[in-house]
Amino acid sequence: MTKGGVDFSFDCTGNPDIISAAMQCCRPDGGVAVIIGLVDSRKLVSFHPSSLLLGKSWTSGLFGGFKARTQLPGLVEKCMDGVINLDHYVTHTMPFSDINKAIQLLDAGECLRCIMDLTTASVP
Repeated sequence: MTKGGVDFSFDCTGNPDIISAAMQCCRPDGGVAVIIGLVDSRKLVSFHPSSLLLGKSWTSGLFGGFKARTQLPGLVEKCMDGVINLDHYVTHTMPFSDINKAIQLLDAGECLRCIMDLTTASVP
């Protein structure tokens, strides 16, 4: 289908087997595997070293290359000023007593972001 491999492949899963496949499907002499998915730190990714000798490469970035130390203050300012609207990223709002349900929704992929409302929490 690609007659020698792709110019760019992308992994957004963090699955080591998929990352290996992303490297394998790149063309020699310049194909690039772009690794975006977060990999479990206990897992290893394997590929044949000749992939690198043939000119394939990989690149990655954490949080899209965002630099928290230098860029976070500006991001917060833009959010506070309404330049960046984060509202559509919040899919659920729940009382803090439903924290376990919120975690289950996140784990199941049924929730993007959940705001935990502490004002409804009972104080012992």
